[in-house]
Amino acid sequence: LSIKASPSVKLSSVSGEFLPIGCDLHHHRNLFTVCVHGLLRSGSEARYVRTTVSAYKVDTVIGHEMWRLLEGTFDKLLKGIRDCASIKISDAQLLESGDILWDESRASAGSSFAPFELASTLLGAGSKLVRATLSGFDRHPAQLSEVVHITAFKVVKYEPSKSKKPSLGELVEEKAIELGGVTLPLAGSRLSDASGMTIDRIEKASELIGLLRFDRGRWAVQPLALKLGTKAELSGTPPQSLKVKDD
Repeated sequence: LSIKASPSVKLSSVSGEFLPIGCDLHHHRNLFTVCVHGLLRSGSEARYVRTTVSAYKVDTVIGHEMWRLLEGTFDKLLKGIRDCASIKISDAQLLESGDILWDESRASAGSSFAPFELASTLLGAGSKLVRATLSGFDRHPAQLSEVVHITAFKVVKYEPSKSKKPSLGELVEEKAIELGGVTLPLAGSRLSDASGMTIDRIEKASELIGLLRFDRGRWAVQPLALKLGTKAELSGTPPQSLKVKDD
């Protein structure tokens, strides 16, 4: 009797171009989840949104093999992430939290785009990017994920790993970004080994799109996309092709 009823979910309908800027991968023995962060452009308005897709799995399916679980069900979304291309959506359902309920029947392929050209205008100071806002009663600090565009930074040492054989995420956790005299830790613990966001790639990047997170009493940045030369690399990008042995 002490548990109150959950409030009814408020949905709105949105249309426009969904522009993926990186994936946050979550997985354990029996589940694979991909949270795609992106921008929804509709006319002159741009909005920061997310969409999440999942699949059940067995514990022997690991690494890049996990992407096979989503093939045939979310092909348009996967192609957009893989090709760094926009996805046109029509009358998709949007939650108050800024999450799109993904429906392949409402999606179609769009044109390629340059994430960092977009970031320089939409993620800059004073930009008019629309973001979902929730009451403090409806969220937890661990859920905070403010999308940011960072330039003119350098990667510095932060804290040495305590593991004898550190994972890729722990190696990222050892470093921080130095930006205008401020040291901002890298949120390596939030990175899947399948994300592609390794410390050597981060160190070579000239620009970064990431999520500003709050955890363990500190702010840290989780890389979503890196600019290497003129090329943009998105986190959690599905392989271009999977061989029969990966089925």
